[in-house]
Amino acid sequence: SIQTKWPNDVLINEKENGEKKIAGILCEVRDHGIIVGIGINVNIDTVDLPVPTATSLSIHMGAIVDRDELLISIANEIHSQYEIWESPQSSISNFISHSATLDKKVRLELTNGEVKEGIVAAINDDGSLTLTSGERFTVADVTHLRWFKNPFSITVETKERPNTDANNVGADVVRERRIESKY
Repeated sequence: SIQTKWPNDVLINEKENGEKKIAGILCEVRDHGIIVGIGINVNIDTVDLPVPTATSLSIHMGAIVDRDELLISIANEIHSQYEIWESPQSSISNFISHSATLDKKVRLELTNGEVKEGIVAAINDDGSLTLTSGERFTVADVTHLRWFKNPFSITVETKERPNTDANNVGADVVRERRIESKY
């Protein structure tokens, strides 16, 4: 499935390899318009990918992709989506519905070098990102963090029984705890 990673990445979620970046989109407001740059990994071999978390259309599809046909397809899709994009609410709703970042644990690298971690609570109407801590961000480099199961498990079992111990005066019930840990 195709998903977006806040703020500007396009991911393919592959069952065997997880999330892989296939494209990036950069936008810049100029005068009375927006310049949009789209970078797509088209016919790149695995050994030539910039990072292990990237993929290409040819790797994903198992065949060489015709760049001219791809360009025509993208231009047609942009044309068909133009009216939707003019409505900011529809654009944000569409972005959110395809978001791989919402509800994820993330690391945010801010432009000042500061690093924040948290769980994404919302992508707001203005496109900003809000963590469950309430912190809001408009610019950051985002890394999705994986949730790991703790290899250690601790079981705590509490049982109550009537107090039959003559030495334990004043207690009607005795609580017994059993603690077990496993690796």
